[in-house]
Amino acid sequence: MDRAFVGLLQPGDMIGNSYRIEILLGKGGLGEVWVARHLKLPNKRVAVKVLRTEGETLTGSLLQRFRKEADVASNLNHPHIVNIYDYNLTPSGHPFIVMEFLDGESLGARLQRGPLTLAETRTVLRQTCSALDMAHNQGILHYDLKPSNIFLTTQGSELCVKVLNFGISKILDCSSYTQNFADIISSPRYMSPEHARGENNCLTPQSDIFSLGSVVYEMLSGKHAFRGDDVVQVLYRIVHEAHEPLKHLLPDLPEEPLSAVETALKKQPKHRHLSAMAFSEAFDKNAYAPTDLTPNDVRPPEPPNNVRPPEPPNNVRPPEPPSNVRPPERSSLVNPMPLPRPPSKDSWGTVFFVGIVALFLLAVFAFIVGTTFVLRHYFKQDPEPPPPLTASMPPREEPVPPLKEPVPPREEPVPPLEEPVPPLLEEPVAPPNAAPELGALDDNVEAELIFAATARKSKLVMRRNSFVIQS
Repeated sequence: MDRAFVGLLQPGDMIGNSYRIEILLGKGGLGEVWVARHLKLPNKRVAVKVLRTEGETLTGSLLQRFRKEADVASNLNHPHIVNIYDYNLTPSGHPFIVMEFLDGESLGARLQRGPLTLAETRTVLRQTCSALDMAHNQGILHYDLKPSNIFLTTQGSELCVKVLNFGISKILDCSSYTQNFADIISSPRYMSPEHARGENNCLTPQSDIFSLGSVVYEMLSGKHAFRGDDVVQVLYRIVHEAHEPLKHLLPDLPEEPLSAVETALKKQPKHRHLSAMAFSEAFDKNAYAPTDLTPNDVRPPEPPNNVRPPEPPNNVRPPEPPSNVRPPERSSLVNPMPLPRPPSKDSWGTVFFVGIVALFLLAVFAFIVGTTFVLRHYFKQDPEPPPPLTASMPPREEPVPPLKEPVPPREEPVPPLEEPVPPLLEEPVAPPNAAPELGALDDNVEAELIFAATARKSKLVMRRNSFVIQS
């Protein structure tokens, strides 16, 4: 075992009062990973990651960062992100995280045997992008995406990807989280340009997409996208130089995967894919498209013209079915639709009887409706008397029938004149032959004068031995 790790953990150590250390799995920039067994659940194996420190002193910034790693990772619940069970401090004061134990290998170990096929790359990329997309939606960046943090395991017979070490990610809404360029932990070959420049406050989900694009480039070609002799040269090429196009290394690769990887490796974050799922969809575009041939384009081969089909011999008779073989009975599970039967004589009689009954009911209904209408029309109630005439309505004038015969007025005695009536006209001059007095007039003349005065609705006035009709 490496002497630098002496004093951290040893096989057989107890941590957290629940886990017994067994085997060292590996070591990295932050620390080391051990296999441990749960004491209360003997059949349950877990992985314990212990933070590596310089000497025996644990700085406050590293301890705070380690606790943030545990808190962030424990809140991510996704089938392609490793599960976090517990975190605490060892008896010597070193922080540790208890996580899901995975049986398999990392993507970095797999790439040491050669590149992946296009189908395998699609599977790994699709599951990794699904995990990244969920974390990005919660405001969490991975910050250290590389082949050693992508673990390949199996579920049944299917390949399953688990993304590790989400704890050293940057939380977008936490402004207090800072890191110096000297404290860079992620591998330089997979850094984004803004990360390589030390612009840690400007990191976005597109920074993880650039790192994932570098990983996919290596999965397909077996080579790093940015190669160099040392870290400084690699970082310079990431920031300032373009990578070798993937098409030069894989000319037979379809256009969609090539274009998706080239977009992910753009220098400016705004020119990359908008999200991790957009990267996966662009990579898989037209991957499952149907063939260009249609059923009409596919024709069976035609036989040659000079070949005639064989004719059956005349003396061969077709085999007859044996007499003791009964035809197969119809299954009771199959209920075929019955065929319509022609109408019988009994059905015609039923139809006729129903028609007669319907006509009878229709006639009864018509008789009831007609009788009701007649009774309402001829036996109405007396109309209400008209409203009485009001004062605003003038009384109706009845025409006066004309008189057929003049009615003689009643004879009333004429009262004597007390005062002389002033003459309306000049007094007529008595003719030489003055009219006789009233008493001397004949009865017929007197009756005619009275009738004339009555007809003109005037009165008869006697003046100086003469009669004047005054209106």
